[in-house]
Amino acid sequence: MNSTARVLLIALLLASTTAFAQVRTATIFLVPWEIETRSALGPSKVREYALVKTVIFEKHLAQSLLKWLTSESFNPPEVNPPLNFRLVIDFTLEDGSVESYYANRQTLLEKRSGKVRSIDEEFRSRFSFFLIPSNIPLQRDAPQAARP
Repeated sequence: MNSTARVLLIALLLASTTAFAQVRTATIFLVPWEIETRSALGPSKVREYALVKTVIFEKHLAQSLLKWLTSESFNPPEVNPPLNFRLVIDFTLEDGSVESYYANRQTLLEKRSGKVRSIDEEFRSRFSFFLIPSNIPLQRDAPQAARP
């Protein structure tokens, strides 16, 4: 291998690791997968109505989550981009920019590129541990204490 090829290989390796090393935090917003809504939820509505909001401050954990999300290849959508999201994950990078991923029950969308990949029950179950058992009624606000 000549020196030019070695330099290019090293640059590629460094570029791929620095992309993940720049992650500062990951913020996960989740509306339960099973909840039906009157209209499709966009990312801003998922952030607003999320029953679960989790922030990962540990850089290595946030980095691992990004690596896992991008471990499968993304492709241009075959039809219109997916809608009616239930999961939003925002990665805040060291430079302050935000890289976002949105998921509905079938598809994960990378906001920046508009590319998608399929997801399955295993993917959804990784986020379902945040949720309360489905036999307990969901309430947006805590019940008010009775006044004398």
